[in-house]
Order: sequence, then C-alpha cells, then structure tokens
Amino acid sequence: MTKILVVDDDVAGRNGLAELLDSCGYAVCEAGDGCEALALLEGGYRPSVILLDLNMPVMNGWQFLAALDRNGTVWPPILVISAACDHRPLPQSVVAVFPKPFDFELLSRTIESIAA
Repeated sequence: MTKILVVDDDVAGRNGLAELLDSCGYAVCEAGDGCEALALLEGGYRPSVILLDLNMPVMNGWQFLAALDRNGTVWPPILVISAACDHRPLPQSVVAVFPKPFDFELLSRTIESIAA
C-alpha cells in the first residue's frame, strides 16, 4: 500500500486531503509542521510520497527541506502543495509543485505515477 505523509499546518485542509487520499486507498499519516514530519521520518516512518506545505509555523517547508538535505538520507519524492510558492530553487527531491487550491485529480495521478 502506498504511504503518504501530509505536512500542513491547516488542520481542516490537511484532514480533508487525508480523507480524500484515504478514500483512494492510500495509507495517510499527518504532520502539522516540519518538526512533526521530521520526527516521524527520523523515527522510522517511510512514506512513498511526502505532500508538503511551505508556509507553516515552528518549522516551515523550506526549513524542512533543508533539514532533509543536511541529513544525507535519500528521502521519498516530495510534492509541494502550497499557496506560498516563491521563486527560490527547490531541491531535486521536489518533483512537482501544486499551488493551492489544487486539482485533486491531477495530484492523485501524480502520486500514482511516482509511487508506482
């Protein structure tokens, strides 16, 4: 089963996305910021895909990406889902960017193509 980590501080949006993904047969784990997500990964959770918001408190998406790069471990593909996309270069682990609001069907097809 494809495991997805959804990292977003917007509880309602995160829960709604998790429910949609769950209804499509994905196993979903949620984190409210980069620190929670990093703790899950460092604790051994291995998702097939990470869906990452960039604008979050505590540890934002940019800081989370930098922490992953410093770690040196090969992490799963990352899909950025954010209303706060700026023009900073993204690491190669980010395979696509979906500005909010995003097309769920396109997101789902992307997940299927990279997690297969």
